[in-house]
Amino acid sequence: MDLSDISRRGFLGVTAVGGVAAGLGREASRGTAKAERANAQSDDGSLLEIVTEEEGTLFYEFEVAGRVMKVFDRGDDSAELRNDDVDEERSEQVTVTGETANGQGDSYRFSGTMVDFEYNDESAPSFTVQLDGEDVTDRVTALDTPDSEYDRDLFEIRTESDGTLYYDFLVDGRVTKALDEGENSAERGTADRGADDVDRFRDGTWGVLGSASDGYGDAFYLYGPLLDFEYKTDDYPEFRLLLNGEDMTDELLRRGRVEDDGRNGDNGDDRDDDDDDGDDDDDDAPEELDADIQLFCYEVNVDAESYEEVALRMSDGSTQRFTGDYGGENRFGFSGSGSVRDEDELFTEYHGWVREAVVSDGSATASASNEPGSCLDVSRECSGITMEDPDDVNVDVSLYFADGSAKGLDVREPSPVEFVSPGRVFDRASFDTPDEVVIRNDDTSCDPGEYATTFDCTEVTVGEEEFGSLPPQFAMARLLFVGGDTQTFGDQLGPDDFSAPRTFAGTDEHEGKVIERVQIAADGGDVFFNLVNPDVDDCDPETPDGENGADDIECAEVNAEAEYVVFTNTGDSEVDVSGYVVAFEYGNSDTDQRRTIPDGTTIDAGGDLIIATGAEPVDDADVTFDYEGEVLNNDETDVVALLDTGGNEICTISSQSTATETETETETETETATGTTTETETGTATDTPTDTPTETPTDTPTETPTDTPTETPTDTPTETPTDTPTDTPTDSSTGSE
Repeated sequence: MDLSDISRRGFLGVTAVGGVAAGLGREASRGTAKAERANAQSDDGSLLEIVTEEEGTLFYEFEVAGRVMKVFDRGDDSAELRNDDVDEERSEQVTVTGETANGQGDSYRFSGTMVDFEYNDESAPSFTVQLDGEDVTDRVTALDTPDSEYDRDLFEIRTESDGTLYYDFLVDGRVTKALDEGENSAERGTADRGADDVDRFRDGTWGVLGSASDGYGDAFYLYGPLLDFEYKTDDYPEFRLLLNGEDMTDELLRRGRVEDDGRNGDNGDDRDDDDDDGDDDDDDAPEELDADIQLFCYEVNVDAESYEEVALRMSDGSTQRFTGDYGGENRFGFSGSGSVRDEDELFTEYHGWVREAVVSDGSATASASNEPGSCLDVSRECSGITMEDPDDVNVDVSLYFADGSAKGLDVREPSPVEFVSPGRVFDRASFDTPDEVVIRNDDTSCDPGEYATTFDCTEVTVGEEEFGSLPPQFAMARLLFVGGDTQTFGDQLGPDDFSAPRTFAGTDEHEGKVIERVQIAADGGDVFFNLVNPDVDDCDPETPDGENGADDIECAEVNAEAEYVVFTNTGDSEVDVSGYVVAFEYGNSDTDQRRTIPDGTTIDAGGDLIIATGAEPVDDADVTFDYEGEVLNNDETDVVALLDTGGNEICTISSQSTATETETETETETETATGTTTETETGTATDTPTDTPTETPTDTPTETPTDTPTETPTDTPTETPTDTPTDTPTDSSTGSE
């Protein structure tokens, strides 16, 4: 097995254990009752975020009785096509497998009940799980069956002398790192930080690529049979392989070992001193340098006693040279490779893949080369890339643009593939190759041409050119409106029934809303676009019919302790607020706590609308949302906003206030004369004459208006109740959060 054959995809393949779905019926019935009171959740379901908090990789799998969609617009906490997979195994049952690491996370929207959550509990970094902003980590991890309860084997790789052993092995089943084996423990970190790498492949097998040296070792838990073990170095230390404490070294090595891969000259034959022509006495042959060379697509590891130069001959015809007094083991390569470290010898501009590496020390040389077709070949243009896949390796690519747009592709089409977004400047491309390479656009001032997908504020047309060399058919278009509402056409995992060009606009309660971005999915979710409206700031939302009178609505009161908000209609006619949105964390981009007011909801002239979060019982509430954890009753001051169906702000109020900010301004006019008149406006103007004689009256009055905002605080809670959820988390359409 060649090290470069290992793809770095990582999926968790743990089968759910019986009994973890207990309570599904209870949660489902509770959710139905709440849904009847107020259908307050968006069509796409609740927002689930899984975020790591330290170095290391979290492998996870969860099952939902319902529907799941990836979320791609949460920054570092977005789901990825490269590492995260949504599989609808059977009707209304979805399995999600993924990985996230080093302080980053993944996000999904789901509607239904989570019935299982499995993760690498012994080797995972600390992490949190949030459902619509509420921490549900304890409830989710309680569904996990501990790794120690599965049948598994402890596999140890122990070095017994100086030197470095580079190895890889294959398992027909899951693999996790064993971190409690002392000097023989695997490293918790990730491959890009020098630790051993664990991956799952498309055929269901798992692979490990790692190294151990100088009397230390590595250990792993295997949840299936060990299929193969390979090690790849000419100067390896003595080592032993133990399976559950039993020495299996001889048996495993009899299954085959790569003595040499043909990179060290003589066409791979190092067993004699003959050259390739069979001439034993060729005095003109260059002196051979005794060096161990491990060549990958974008970097090379060199280990030799001494050497002066490493020359990398690249696929674009250039040569990248490194010179110095080198000795021992060093790494040279492209800075965009995920396998290199800052302390390595690197070049920063992309020049393709390494065709050949030549190591020199005086007249002595050693070399290694990559065969054509063994590495990803990428060419760049202003609006994207064209790539040719390496042989026998499936490639996932994520493409990011300067305006915040992004595209994801699980490449299954024949090479080459053109992956572009005309009109947008490509910033970087990230590839799921063995090197996990990132390639950047060196000239972001380029001209990307005309847009393939065009926005006209309230509608968007997806153009055929948006698909590059891919078929211009897709399964889903999701519109994300200003204000946070969404509307979905089609099904992310459904058939590709739409064909470009195709125009979409908000319908029903979303009619006239300004589109902030559009998301496109095709090929069972293997193709995904997230395209930003470049002119959204220049758009004015239209006001749909029936929204007259919205200006008469005021945010009247927030009772944080009782968990409700009051909106008042100060006008002379009834106002229909169906489809309006209450944002409980308005202005906080890190928390999505918005709920939509149900159809048929109105506020009478001069009347109030009481909206409860659901965290506390409110007997006279007109609408009750589906929160169970506290929303308003916390230690922080939140801003609550009412938004119309176009995303326009109607009013805002602080969770520590009883009136809107706009209603508590105090205007003071001071006139210098024999007396001072102060006019204070707090909804009703009052005149307060104050006789203040002055020694020198001024005949010319000077008017100095001064705006002094004031705030009238209401009851401030002094105690924050603690909610200890115990039930299985569910989305609002079928259960509690």
